Amino acid sequence: MRKSKAASVDYEILREALAHLQPGAAHQANAPPSPEEIFAPQSHANALDPQRVLVIGNRGVGKSFWSSVLTHEDARARAAAAYPRLRLSHIRAKLGFHEAAGKDDGPAPSPAILSQLQSQGHEPETIWRGVLINALRDEIAEPLPLTLSGVLQWMGEDIERSEFALRRADSDFQGRGEIFCSFLML
Repeated sequence: MRKSKAASVDYEILREALAHLQPGAAHQANAPPSPEEIFAPQSHANALDPQRVLVIGNRGVGKSFWSSVLTHEDARARAAAAYPRLRLSHIRAKLGFHEAAGKDDGPAPSPAILSQLQSQGHEPETIWRGVLINALRDEIAEPLPLTLSGVLQWMGEDIERSEFALRRADSDFQGRGEIFCSFLML
């Protein structure tokens, strides 16, 4: 079967456009897309479902893009209109770990901080709980240390206090009909 000349021209244009994409053209999870950049196919609804604990996908399939949509209010409102069944307008979300961690003011620690915390003997689950507490800072009634290492020390001094703070934050969200999500981007 022979391709028409018009079809081969279309492929040439596509190849040319792809060849000129900037290396950093991938979406960064901490950069909000403008609402008009959001295309919401129904096949992506499962990746946005707040009840789904794990979203698996290859590089470039949209995980960082959708995380950025959920963590930015205007973009999330646009997605909520496209996926009403998911109740995305009831989500409050923060990035826990992502590719630009440490370059923004969110709770995500930089790779250098993670390395240091692990070399100090902190277990990954403990670090994750510390990141969650940091992300929930506004929900926790107690004054918290400013750094993640300080939060980990605070947690270690009284594990019951830190677990109570997480349970109370969860209860507060449930009472308001909201869902808190924090994302780990690998």
